[in-house]
Amino acid sequence: MLRLFRLLWSTLGDYYYEIIPFTALNLMWLAALFGLPLIGGAIVRAFPVPPAILAFIASLICIPPALAGLFSAARTFADGYSIGPRDFFRGFRRYFWRSWQLALADLLAGALVLANLYFYLKLPGAAKLIAILWLYVVVFWFALQPYLFGLLVYQNDKRLRTTARNAALLVLANIGPSLALLLLAAIFVFLSIGLGLPFLAFTSIVCAIWFTRALDILLVKYPRARRVDPTEPEHGVSQRTAPRGGYGARGPR
Repeated sequence: MLRLFRLLWSTLGDYYYEIIPFTALNLMWLAALFGLPLIGGAIVRAFPVPPAILAFIASLICIPPALAGLFSAARTFADGYSIGPRDFFRGFRRYFWRSWQLALADLLAGALVLANLYFYLKLPGAAKLIAILWLYVVVFWFALQPYLFGLLVYQNDKRLRTTARNAALLVLANIGPSLALLLLAAIFVFLSIGLGLPFLAFTSIVCAIWFTRALDILLVKYPRARRVDPTEPEHGVSQRTAPRGGYGARGPR
């Protein structure tokens, strides 16, 4: 856990040196997460007609690709390059459909797991003990979340089955670090929300880079986990460069 905390602290240090691009990326993600759906909802309330409803649905469509764009930028930074809005939009475009497949499967799995937990909690007597097993599954599902989109960007094989399988195997093989990362992330996000602005201006991008670096540490033992993808824009083989006081990128691509 101490290593993960140091990784978070190092990422916060990188934010100090990259405050403008990091903040821009974070605000772009927040705009996709909250801004566009709020605007779409306001349109639906003002003009409750099918085109307005379609506008609201279209605003929701941007959320999974925006998350993929955030993790794509985080991967570029972790690989030793400076980042900016173009990295966000590149990931948004490239992983648009893959991100939606992953998000839908993830949300469906989460809904099924929570539904089973709720069902068994409502049963009388000793049958409630089965809910304990489903509670473990719920924790396992939450532990997958920091890795899913990071693996989608990291792997050369972008198939949904491969991403889900590798995330599950990664958690099972590193259950201690995965639970520690989940706990620290929950505390960090909770504190950021509680403190409000300006902390919300960097929470998402910091978490994306932090999760990406944690993923890199866990994947060190799997040297063949990533193959060079010649279709990756602007760089195929990534080289890390030492940042000012930490881990990350300083030079232009």
